[in-house]
Amino acid sequence: GLDLTPMVDQQSTSIKRFTRFNSQVPPAMILAKVREVLTAEGIEHKVSERNFKVKVTHTSERGQLTCTVQIFSIAPGLSLVDWRRGQGDVMAYLKFFQEIKPKLADLIAPS
Repeated sequence: GLDLTPMVDQQSTSIKRFTRFNSQVPPAMILAKVREVLTAEGIEHKVSERNFKVKVTHTSERGQLTCTVQIFSIAPGLSLVDWRRGQGDVMAYLKFFQEIKPKLADLIAPS
């Protein structure tokens, strides 16, 4: 069968180009919360509700940073929220994600 372990492995420490977490919240509510947090932080973003995707543009101390947030429904009652770095410094991306993630804590499924 299809091995989803890399897709849902919460213990993975690899940051590379993406960071992800699972959620038991419906995709539309996740999208609304991500939009709310980014708006409150004054971070430029463009939402595509049709495919549950948010394109983020942020200026960090290391220059321009872009990333894409996409929400996938992987099973009834389980969604995968995938944050993928586009352009910009990987450490600036990690710092950005670590600043935003606590504001999304109510979306993250217990591991």
